[in-house]
Amino acid sequence: MELLEHEKKHLDHLKTLSSECTLFLKREDFLPINDLKEVALYGNGVRHTVKGGTGSGNVDVHFFHNIEEVFEFNKVKITTKNWLDRYDQLVVEHKKAFIEQVKSDSKAKEACDTVAYSVGRNMPEFEHDLLPLDNSELAIYVLARTSGEGQDRELIKGDYLLTDVEVKTILELNKSHKHFLLVLNVPGPVDLSPVLEVRNILLLSQLGTLTSETLFDIVTGNKYPSGKLSTTWAKYEDYPHSEQFGNLDDTLYKEGIYVGYKHFTTFNKKPLFSFGYGLGYTNFEISYSGINKRRNIIEVKAKVTNKGHFGGKEVIQLYIKKPCQKLDNPTQNLVAFGKTNELKPGATATVTVLFDIGELADFDPHKSEYILQGGIYLLSLGNSSDNIVDVASIEIDKEIVVKKVNSINVNLPFVEDKNPNKVVHKKLKDNIVITEKDVNRTNVEYSKYEVEIPRILTRFSNGQLMRLSCGDIKTGIKSMIGESCSSILGGAGETCLNNPLVNKSLNMVDGPAGIRIIKDYYEIGKKKEKLSIDPIWREILNYLPGIAKPLLMPKKKAPKKAIVKHQYTTAIPTATAIAQSFNNIVASHCGDIIREEMELYGVDIWLAPAMNIHRNVLCGRNFEYFSEDPLLTASMTISLISSIKRNPTKGVVIKHFACNNQEFNRTRNNSILSIRALREIYLKPFELVVKHTHPFGVMASYNLINGEHTSEAYWLLNDILRCEWGFEGVVMTDWIVTGQNYYKKSKYPHASASTNIANGSNLCMPGGKKDIKDMKLALKNGTLTRKQLMNNAAIVLNNINKLKKDNS
Repeated sequence: MELLEHEKKHLDHLKTLSSECTLFLKREDFLPINDLKEVALYGNGVRHTVKGGTGSGNVDVHFFHNIEEVFEFNKVKITTKNWLDRYDQLVVEHKKAFIEQVKSDSKAKEACDTVAYSVGRNMPEFEHDLLPLDNSELAIYVLARTSGEGQDRELIKGDYLLTDVEVKTILELNKSHKHFLLVLNVPGPVDLSPVLEVRNILLLSQLGTLTSETLFDIVTGNKYPSGKLSTTWAKYEDYPHSEQFGNLDDTLYKEGIYVGYKHFTTFNKKPLFSFGYGLGYTNFEISYSGINKRRNIIEVKAKVTNKGHFGGKEVIQLYIKKPCQKLDNPTQNLVAFGKTNELKPGATATVTVLFDIGELADFDPHKSEYILQGGIYLLSLGNSSDNIVDVASIEIDKEIVVKKVNSINVNLPFVEDKNPNKVVHKKLKDNIVITEKDVNRTNVEYSKYEVEIPRILTRFSNGQLMRLSCGDIKTGIKSMIGESCSSILGGAGETCLNNPLVNKSLNMVDGPAGIRIIKDYYEIGKKKEKLSIDPIWREILNYLPGIAKPLLMPKKKAPKKAIVKHQYTTAIPTATAIAQSFNNIVASHCGDIIREEMELYGVDIWLAPAMNIHRNVLCGRNFEYFSEDPLLTASMTISLISSIKRNPTKGVVIKHFACNNQEFNRTRNNSILSIRALREIYLKPFELVVKHTHPFGVMASYNLINGEHTSEAYWLLNDILRCEWGFEGVVMTDWIVTGQNYYKKSKYPHASASTNIANGSNLCMPGGKKDIKDMKLALKNGTLTRKQLMNNAAIVLNNINKLKKDNS
């Protein structure tokens, strides 16, 4: 296979980065094996290795090698061919049964449409009677799971839980083989409690194109893991209020601000593996080296020494323990982190981490103020959330108001969790005193976000203004799955094309694990036709009537006079895997890959990064999101976007704004939560990213928040996003939020285009005749005005012009 020059370059990038996204959960000393000759490979991930999740986060790459292939490429003998062959036969049988079961379930559960219901359905691992039968010295079991847009993971054996045969086989291999490694090729946590006696467990994760190659390099010592968990791994019942996840209509965020490690450390629950934890091939000693204040910035220094026999990198994590006398607070909050360069055995490095004092502010819902509580704040240093030492303190003598904001009234139908420990901290030897002059205070002025109207828009009819408020008008299943772009085959959509007065539009492609476009096509004249099929289509075809399938299949081969072309892109590690690197350089290099492929294929807008919080480990799109922690999420996103924006003609749309933490009934599910939890946990990463990177767009999420669709929420899109954060870009909806429904008995209605436009959404995507009809009716009855349409069109046009101007 001949690679194109950009592929070679980008794969070389990934070779140097991907192992930083991996980590050992458990490790003994037999690894690495430098002269590997033979191995027994077991598990569903050997031949069915997963590079990333399904849905809009899937990238159809030029090539992808499974783990078996990569080991064989490197002249390693596989002793378990018979086991793997027999397993593959069972996969085919179970897949047929699974498809029929999905069809049956869609009717029983009163889904609106079998095809829509099938999107994101991934066959769980099944029970079988294949047992290990080899005498190799080394055995590797690769446990794979996948998840995707449209469906959540399930608390069943074969998904979050291990099957009986997986547990039995893994434990037997651990006992019977001199050397055994359990490899986790998973999108997020699985319950490992039945197999914790296993001596070596590697979290490989899903690393894009080079997933399998990275495993081989780690096993043979060409690379070493240096990642840390970006999400807490635990038994499902130990996560807060896990029993009520997946409700059809209302999802209650009873845990409030106690998400992930903030719950486990505050309520003294021991997870299987804590946030920030991870092992490599060596061990490190971390010692505190001092603290310094530069007005509003606090710097903490740490000395790191490699105490082992291999090279490696270590992550320094700084947590803060806040006062909780006036306002409740978690026991720990991550405030900064840093990663060393490679340290040889015995080498020492000094790492400096820093944070803004103002970012420590808590939101007081009673006064609608961000405040720094008076009292003692303890700073704790270490390499995971459960391995830290108090090293210094910050003293604030009285309460400081950082920012006053508009009040948002919410009557919660539940009582939020509270910290039962009202500990008063004592200041330490190294103590920094903070006064009002050390804090940057912010004043917010609220008004309806209006921009100067370009003269050209005054000539537009109402109909033309409406068209600028929609994407390129299309309907049908192509729009539903995000493949409705005219200028790039496989692109997700574009801004309005059909206005002779505005000869400008922007195309958009999905992410966040790469550029999602069709990889093979041909041109004949001005006509383009697909020669390959989008991965979503491959699965959907299983659920379509036979008569429809030929109409949707790509051409088998190009006509004689056609020119065959390719759009080969690179699948980068999933967002969760990138966050596990705890290295902004890794995120930045992934951004370089995205930017260069956008340039190569003429992409204007990347619909990514996705940056929702890992609230519950069963969320089907968690692999697209970075972490359970707002700071880590924001930091990785900022580095990724900053690399893309080195080319000012390329834009990003951060998503999904906000609380897109469940896929089940995603377009009509209502997230009910306090304003404090919303602001401190779920909006915080968006706030930091908007202020630091000024993205082209923000995509409103499908779900409702406290009974109101996010795309229709004036308080969210105007007051918070525009007035408080200073956002000047485009707000767009997620695809078909104004009409897509999954279940007949949903309590809440879908959003409407006219209400979107009236309340702060600028682009209804991907656009449809139904949206235009709704806006016309709203104009007629007065719920939408021409002035609103003009202002909205101006926002869209100004931002298109800005990107196109940079491109001219």
